[in-house]
Amino acid sequence: MSYFQRQDALNQALREWHLSRGAEYINGTLRYVGGAPAGNYQARKAFEQDFLKNYDAQNKPAPAPEPEPSIIDTITAQVQNFQNQIAQQQAQFQQQFAEQQRQAQEAQRQLMINMQRGDRAPAAVKTASSAAEKSGLTSRGTTGYFGRRGMRIGSLNVPSTGLAIATNTQMPTSGSFA
Repeated sequence: MSYFQRQDALNQALREWHLSRGAEYINGTLRYVGGAPAGNYQARKAFEQDFLKNYDAQNKPAPAPEPEPSIIDTITAQVQNFQNQIAQQQAQFQQQFAEQQRQAQEAQRQLMINMQRGDRAPAAVKTASSAAEKSGLTSRGTTGYFGRRGMRIGSLNVPSTGLAIATNTQMPTSGSFA
């Protein structure tokens, strides 16, 4: 309500108040016939205060509508939601990882139990044989062969006196200079 609407309502109420106390309209003017009653000014001020208090209470402006969330609030809510989802996924991954660790430990335990059982025969490793092995060429140290361990030079067949060559200390050489 505007100030002017409030004042118009007060003036209308005051006219009615004066008329109820014996005032009359004479030539368009509100007048008391025979003079105003005693204490009229104080009573009028008290009436104005009561009227304005009641008027303001009845014509209170409507509450302002809730403001729409700002873009910052919206982004903040989205970021918080994203962080919550990441935390949930991280917890889920940790749970899955712990379960996989438990399963791996159980599988390893079962493997160790099975390896220690005495009722099983040890596994035998068989190697493929070649025609060179069957003929004994690999054990005699011929000039070389290609086997499962790669290219192997058995001897150089170079005549010399007193010189020995060793290229790999783990694997003895089969050839030497003598």
